[in-house]
Amino acid sequence: MTTFYFHLRYSDGLVEDPDGSELADLEAAIEEAKASARALVAERIGENKLLQPTTIEITDEKGNVLHTVTFREVLEEALEPLL
Repeated sequence: MTTFYFHLRYSDGLVEDPDGSELADLEAAIEEAKASARALVAERIGENKLLQPTTIEITDEKGNVLHTVTFREVLEEALEPLL
């Protein structure tokens, strides 16, 4: 198991994940980030709040960015069957 951190990057700053999550590998971390992004998008829509261009940066314990998941990417995946 590896500890991955999921930081939210907004246009005006970064909200860091102080605890991280232990997951099997990077692919599992990417799926976790996508699930979190879907939940955040749903929450904002449910509260009638503006969706900001946002990304989730997956980092290792040293702070190296291993992968970035965009809200746009998650929305496009969700809408793909409708297009």
